[in-house]
Amino acid sequence: MKENKKNDIEIVKLNKVYLDDKQNRVKALKDISLNVKKGSMLALLGPNGAGKSTLINILAGIVNKSSGKVFINGFDFKLKERAAKQSIGVVPQELVIDPYFTPKETLEFQAGYYGIKKSDRITFQLLKNLKLEDKADAYVRHLSGGMKRRLMIAKAMVHSPQVLILD
Repeated sequence: MKENKKNDIEIVKLNKVYLDDKQNRVKALKDISLNVKKGSMLALLGPNGAGKSTLINILAGIVNKSSGKVFINGFDFKLKERAAKQSIGVVPQELVIDPYFTPKETLEFQAGYYGIKKSDRITFQLLKNLKLEDKADAYVRHLSGGMKRRLMIAKAMVHSPQVLILD
């Protein structure tokens, strides 16, 4: 299958199998196929254990799929993993931020992880857009819960990804 630039996400017959404590095979995902067109939104709804986070973790490159194909922004995840990962930003369920850094420091470090040159960073634009500009130099531990959640969104956006996933 060649690269498809019409979809931000394309998943074809995706499967994930885990082994439980007794070495039994447990299917977390079975033949999932879907397309998410550029500019659209998709909500995954289901009960606990339905495989939503497993799917998101596969898209983010945190979990390996058992079989199937995944394309992000037209890049085959198996063949062009780095380009696919550069195309996606994930906001996890958990707060993953150091309470002893400031929002500005947090975003600067995150941009550094992506290899973004200091001159190309959008730290202040993100802080402004997410209404955290006045808290740029406050310690994260002093932010409200909503402010911490917005900082997590900013972290996922430091590299200007084509796809944004909110878990």
